[in-house]
Amino acid sequence: MVVSFINGTTTHGVGELVELLYENATHIKFSTTDPTAGEPLFRDGVSPVTIRHAKPALMTWAVLLTTSALRSESTKMTSLETGLQLTARPAKLNPKRATPPSVSWEKIRSFNYQAMETIVTVNAPVMWHLICSYSNPSYKSSQVYAIRQRRPQNLGAIDTILGLTFIRSERSTFFPLCRGVYLFAVKAHKSLFRVESRIGRSVSFQTVYTALQTMAVARQAELQAATHLGSGRHFVIVGDNVQVFLKQRDHRIGRESRMIKGFAGTAVEMEDFNPQSFDIDELIRRQLLLERKQLSVEGIIADVNVTHLNDVMALHVLEALLDFVPCLHTTYRSQLNDAWKSHEVNQINPTRHSKVFPLATNSADEIYVQGMKDAAMDFIQKQLNITEENLGKRVIIFSGDGKTFDQLLKLKKYLIMHEGNLESLCCVVPMPELWHTLWTDLSRIVRGHWGKGYLDDPSALSRLAQLAECPTPADLKKWELSPKLRRAILNNCGH
Repeated sequence: MVVSFINGTTTHGVGELVELLYENATHIKFSTTDPTAGEPLFRDGVSPVTIRHAKPALMTWAVLLTTSALRSESTKMTSLETGLQLTARPAKLNPKRATPPSVSWEKIRSFNYQAMETIVTVNAPVMWHLICSYSNPSYKSSQVYAIRQRRPQNLGAIDTILGLTFIRSERSTFFPLCRGVYLFAVKAHKSLFRVESRIGRSVSFQTVYTALQTMAVARQAELQAATHLGSGRHFVIVGDNVQVFLKQRDHRIGRESRMIKGFAGTAVEMEDFNPQSFDIDELIRRQLLLERKQLSVEGIIADVNVTHLNDVMALHVLEALLDFVPCLHTTYRSQLNDAWKSHEVNQINPTRHSKVFPLATNSADEIYVQGMKDAAMDFIQKQLNITEENLGKRVIIFSGDGKTFDQLLKLKKYLIMHEGNLESLCCVVPMPELWHTLWTDLSRIVRGHWGKGYLDDPSALSRLAQLAECPTPADLKKWELSPKLRRAILNNCGH
């Protein structure tokens, strides 16, 4: 009979009995001889066996039972199987016990609150229920519950539980490390790291710095393996000069404000290309033909598909009409989309996600040819680990702004007598970056069509800028790219 009652095969179960006991205990007053009368229902540090009244005894018993469940869940949350353990340093293999994985950019990018909520609800359901009930009075079950649009309760519950998990075990650093990397990315002050680490919401600044170093080393090793001869992968190096003015706030003898210069770059993996296009012998053969002498304005114009260009211009006009005329938008939007698809030429895959490898910034100054050589050799030899032995017969594309492009051409000219394709930079093909050519073309359009002094001419950009309440640029020869592009698009739609 007792076994049947406990396993729930009888008509009335244990849950019904406990609920009736607690409900009836709330209506029964404490005994006059009970010394615990009037005290809180939960008796901290007191065994429920020693409590005489049923109500505080049941409350204390339930709290202690919940506490035991929470301790079991915290142990489960800090285990290696949850995926919350992460080390900022390279992981060391230990045959005696499992070691947490090392931090990586793939692991950092995989962070999202939906995955964290799944981990919490599966491994700590009791803690999840308590925190959600505390923050959301209408919470009933993890299956269906209301969430505020502003300051959602579930995000706060996840943040609280993961923070407590990190306080429970310093090995569970996945969530606080992701938060620390975010603080580093937004240039948070170091004192904020100390405060966040103190309360268990983030790791220390040194841990974040160590993690970034570990990921940089792993990323560089991956890049060097990808650029090895025979890998079949090719990269384009995109570089540009960087400079920061270091102003001295504390003036003393020997201190002066100065400009810190350097050269930064990235390696972008190329896709959908013909491997034969990177054959240096074929490049040299074509250069020796001197076909560039035959280039003429007539040849360039002949290469332009004027019919296709006129069709695209007409589609742009229709696009502006459909955007600003609602009745046309609802009627002809599908036909216009089909027209755009029919006029696509060499369309890049819209789902492509280019792999970009950041390169370490050096202190080279591209203003000088020697500085340009130091920057190029640092990227190619030291960081990409490309030497004369493993270069083979391939070429390396190096792109940048107008100054970088010009300096690379000068450098190749000065090193033409050196031996080896790498030493002479014969393998390097300089190219102007697309955004810089766009900037140059937009500058040409602005200088040619601004129309200074013709504010009444509707064809002048100055008139349209006045109508849009856009300020006149201080220098028409060098204008910021993004505002200029936005204004050109606005003028196009206005016309």
